[in-house]
Amino acid sequence: MPDPDGLGARAVLDTLHELEARGFVGLEETRNGSLKITLLEETGSGRAYTFPDPKTTNPVREFAGERKDSYFRIPRSLWDSGMIQNMSGRALAMYLIVLSLAGYDNRQFWINATLFNERYGLGETTRKRGMKELVDLGVLDVAFVSRSAPGDATGRSFRRNVYEIHPAFSLHSERKDGASLERKYAGLAEQNFEDLIKKLGLHPLHQPSAEQKNLATEGE
Repeated sequence: MPDPDGLGARAVLDTLHELEARGFVGLEETRNGSLKITLLEETGSGRAYTFPDPKTTNPVREFAGERKDSYFRIPRSLWDSGMIQNMSGRALAMYLIVLSLAGYDNRQFWINATLFNERYGLGETTRKRGMKELVDLGVLDVAFVSRSAPGDATGRSFRRNVYEIHPAFSLHSERKDGASLERKYAGLAEQNFEDLIKKLGLHPLHQPSAEQKNLATEGE
């Protein structure tokens, strides 16, 4: 970046302080004036960071009292096909959501409008337009299914949209070959980060163990 010793360094420090305010890192000034950085949990809870479980097979885990690891690798086809260039922000947001709903087995799903708003905090317009855009782009297939209203003795039915992600853009397709790519690039990314920290005169306080590094890059 331009002026790395002046405006550049200030921009980095301002960003670190913003991350600290949001609970993503802990900062501690040392006696020689440098900063020690502690990586915290990405939820903003203030708890120390731990590597996600690489053995997780379900992108949505709901274990009471335990950390909820809900990580999944976004399919490379999103970039390789150029699809990401055609998506609006609302479509991209909905794509991430439907990936978690469909899971690794790419099951069919439908969306409960009330629960959706409570869980994701997105408005109805964003949801409807984002889903329609994904269907129009060919990322989603939709079928219209008639269902009887629960507890309704009149026999009335309602129509429900049931969705399925196109196989090329599903988690199932990415799961096959993503592990080898992760192993290939994980070491490079870590080395680049460590080089940047050294250039800025910062000292990361949290250093993952060799076992944790191996776990973070294991394929399934």
